[in-house]
Amino acid sequence: MFRNNRIKTDKFLNFKEKQMKKLKIFLHHQNLRRRAAGIAGGIEIALSFAMLVGILLLSIQIFFDLKDMVIAAVEKKTMPQFSDFLSMIFSLVIGLEFVKMLIKQTLSSAIEVVLFTLARKIIADHGSMIDALLGVAAIAVLFAIKKFLIQNTEYTGEEECDYIVNGGTSIREVNHRLDSDFDEAYGNTVAGYLFNYLKREGKTPHFGLETEIGEYKFIIHEMDNDLIRYIKIVPIQH
Repeated sequence: MFRNNRIKTDKFLNFKEKQMKKLKIFLHHQNLRRRAAGIAGGIEIALSFAMLVGILLLSIQIFFDLKDMVIAAVEKKTMPQFSDFLSMIFSLVIGLEFVKMLIKQTLSSAIEVVLFTLARKIIADHGSMIDALLGVAAIAVLFAIKKFLIQNTEYTGEEECDYIVNGGTSIREVNHRLDSDFDEAYGNTVAGYLFNYLKREGKTPHFGLETEIGEYKFIIHEMDNDLIRYIKIVPIQH
């Protein structure tokens, strides 16, 4: 009986020790950071869908406003202010760019949102000439920042044939650069495309992983936790 109690006690202690290890792993700062990032990403996606629904509803309203403008023009009635109509369209475009910024999470997409916001301020709002001049100057500064200060999405590796691309680069841009035909249904960005392809193949992305897709070999060049930062794409030598 004493032996049985001892065995039960050992099993309980082993179970408790395993649970404590699992708890420590769960509470590790890197795991917590990854889970927090995942929750934040999920909230961003939910907000993006909410914004898209709102933009869709307001877009429908624009067509009704356009119908009223046509009727007013035909019946020679007082037409609504075109500046209000233009301001609404600009607002919807800014909303769409903001959704793209939440999805891509790149500096370029953030700058595009600011550019559209400034353009709306200059064109739709009737400000003074000084306001317009300041807006144009701000746009010029943003273009300069985008051209000279933002890190390029791609760079050449040690060999000339190496094509190392930022994971946030659109797959369409890669197709244009390599004259390839990677299916955009897998993802809009290179990282998303590779992640979904590996998921279908039952593989987990990690640093140095190589996989052949079509006539090219994809190599994960840099990762940040579970996020694919840079990918090397090289042609397969036949």
